[in-house]
Amino acid sequence: LSLPSPLCFTSGERIPLALSLSSPCNPVLIKLLAPTVNIQLIKRTTLWVKDSGGCPHEPYRSVREVLVNTAELRYIDDVGPSFSLLNYELKAGKCGGETSWKVQHKADVQYIIRATLRPPQMMAKHLPSFRCDHLIQLTTDHYGTLDTELLVMGGVPVPAVGLGSGHVIARSLSY
Repeated sequence: LSLPSPLCFTSGERIPLALSLSSPCNPVLIKLLAPTVNIQLIKRTTLWVKDSGGCPHEPYRSVREVLVNTAELRYIDDVGPSFSLLNYELKAGKCGGETSWKVQHKADVQYIIRATLRPPQMMAKHLPSFRCDHLIQLTTDHYGTLDTELLVMGGVPVPAVGLGSGHVIARSLSY
């Protein structure tokens, strides 16, 4: 599974994904498995609570996973008889409504892109299934880009506040 780098996206953004399937010894497997690919965005919430029983030094973790969205197949590029490239697009949740965050050993909200590949029912006993998880970071807004500056200032690019205050300090020291 190929993802854009860095693995930080804005909620609501469409994430392009590519999955390559290769089977040089048995090209028929690609045709069997390609329709079973499922790529999802999962929200994983973890809470740590003290456990009354067991080891007092190990907190109890409660983990909940919720499906946020499922990727849409855009096109398949059959490079050769034994290699296919499947191109997907995954919407990163509701615009401005998802964000990754963490309070160490208390609570954690993570987002995972999960790709699963299961053989058809008739072949399930003979072929393995695959699962691949990629941890990504979601933000509510674009961060560190000109887009943010233009949105906040009504389309007028301006210097960052930190640069402006640094200039004032430098001038006051020169007197």
